[in-house]
Amino acid sequence: MRPEPEPEPEPAAAQPVAAEGPGVPPPGGHHLTPPPRRKWPWVVGLLALLIVGAITALAVSANHQATQSVTVRYSVTGTAHSVGIAYSTYDNQVISQTKVTAATLPWNKVITTDGFTHGGALTVTLGASGGTASCTVVADGKTYTATASGPHSAAQCRGF
Repeated sequence: MRPEPEPEPEPAAAQPVAAEGPGVPPPGGHHLTPPPRRKWPWVVGLLALLIVGAITALAVSANHQATQSVTVRYSVTGTAHSVGIAYSTYDNQVISQTKVTAATLPWNKVITTDGFTHGGALTVTLGASGGTASCTVVADGKTYTATASGPHSAAQCRGF
């Protein structure tokens, strides 16, 4: 028996040379990626900062409004002969209502208030004889108007 010849070793397979650079996986085919960063803490932090900023802005605005003096001009014009008038007056954060009965037109009232607060009203009510009446309020640089016509009708300027 003849000894069998030993098998010849196979030539080593040529290993491909891996390219290097961004986007090219390292040898073995796996990317080593860092764990993903969480974005929600940044979002929550940003929202909290925005909320604190908005509250601060509102507080500064309210403080400014509470300490400012504002001139309010009330007026009622028209053809009605006898009207009822009711208007709001603010002073140092206190609201009071004033009523004028059997007023003749034109009627005007100018007041200066400290600690102006929004939400006032001027109401004019016509009597049984009817006619027309228009109310106008100028407050804080804005003008509010309304008109009533006919017996027992009313007009209201509000929102200042």
